[in-house]
Amino acid sequence: MVEVGKCASCVLVERNMAARDPDALRRAKEFDVRVVPTIVIDGKIKVEGRPNFPWICGDEFYAMLESRFPLSRSRAPEA
Repeated sequence: MVEVGKCASCVLVERNMAARDPDALRRAKEFDVRVVPTIVIDGKIKVEGRPNFPWICGDEFYAMLESRFPLSRSRAPEA
């Protein structure tokens, strides 16, 4: 769903937690990921768990994420 909705300038990085990849586990710990899927945009967790809304990239969508999911915990930058 995220792949379909991302704009051309967005970069999608998927980390497979089931594979027990050390890099994926390290990044999940840095972001304090508690559930999967978790969606991180610009270094901030925006959605935890399966989204229940259409994923269409743009300013309106980002504003909706900020209002519906105002997670304020500090996050490590996405690499």
